[in-house]
Amino acid sequence: MLQTFKEISAPLQKQIIYRLAFFIVSFILFVTLLFMNDFYLVLPFAAITVFILVSAFFLFKTAALNEYVVISGECYDIVLTAVRRRTKTLFLRTESGNIQIAASRIRKIPVGAKIDVYVSKKTPVYERDGMNVLYTNLAIDVKQS
Repeated sequence: MLQTFKEISAPLQKQIIYRLAFFIVSFILFVTLLFMNDFYLVLPFAAITVFILVSAFFLFKTAALNEYVVISGECYDIVLTAVRRRTKTLFLRTESGNIQIAASRIRKIPVGAKIDVYVSKKTPVYERDGMNVLYTNLAIDVKQS
């Protein structure tokens, strides 16, 4: 299994590691609350812990079986949130056309940066105003120019 993990691309490895780290933290909180006999918080933390572990497993399975597509392109526009000025939407120019991507996990991306977006093969792609629209992704890799 470790060999399979090493064969997965680096951005997907990073996402899997983040999810496993979050699982460990939530599991520690779950066990702590269990020993404190705080049953009002035990069940929600148990649900969160199981959800995160299942999420990490399915991401690992998708990456190990190569059930994803890498979309490479150049960022030509960015929409930021009003309050915290974080990236809300990316607009990519690819060989097959323009793509709009909802990007909530990325902080700052310069316009003109080369970006790889990892998307599951099962992800629905919508079309709006002659542009493909993606609302979910597995990972985003911003390459330094």
